[in-house]
Amino acid sequence: MRGRARVCAVVGCGRLQPCPEHAPDHTHGRSPWRDRESQRWFRRALLLRSDGSCDRCGKSGVELFAHHDRPGWDPEHGRLLCGACHMAVDNMARH
Repeated sequence: MRGRARVCAVVGCGRLQPCPEHAPDHTHGRSPWRDRESQRWFRRALLLRSDGSCDRCGKSGVELFAHHDRPGWDPEHGRLLCGACHMAVDNMARH
């Protein structure tokens, strides 16, 4: 369907998809527009602090995720977690 414009599925709305007014909320209250540069800086700071290992179980050599315990980009507000630990502490974790 490349090259063809699609419209919102709500009858009477002529906006192109995704329509911000009628789109389902998949953000679960989180902002869909995150600051990528701040995310990169936060993750790098956590990697340096934890020396590349999970802050919960100590695993290294696995994919690690930057987890926010509190809102904000201060590294003291987060920890670096492996996938299993990330799912254990955050039931809404995205991988």
